[in-house]
Amino acid sequence: YDKAGEYSEILKVTDSKGKVDYDFTVVQVFDKENPEKRIPAIHAGFHPTLGIKPGDAVTFHVRTFHGDTGNEIWDFGDGTPKLSVKSDSIPENPSQGKYAETLHSFSDPGHYIVKVERSNEHGYTATAHLHIVVNK
Repeated sequence: YDKAGEYSEILKVTDSKGKVDYDFTVVQVFDKENPEKRIPAIHAGFHPTLGIKPGDAVTFHVRTFHGDTGNEIWDFGDGTPKLSVKSDSIPENPSQGKYAETLHSFSDPGHYIVKVERSNEHGYTATAHLHIVVNK
């Protein structure tokens, strides 16, 4: 990696019958030259997780830690415009603060890889991915 930050890597698996699934892992890269500059960490989730159909409202939550500036930017992977939200981050007490919440619906059935990112005051970015299955 060229720059410090929190990266989300994607593994896509397709079986012999064409069924697809995804898994994600997080890679945190620290700046050796500036270890006092914390990288952001991001946590995202959604519900419902099963039985989503086109037009159903899906609730997305996100919160970034160690990032007091900027907003989280959602890319829902369906061609709709990106959406900006801002979660609460309290550096003195990370257990306090709130997740940002937004609703989104997908027009068509399919597999969607949703991405959310936020950069902190040091220019380090945290990225998370979610796999959303929209049924017919």
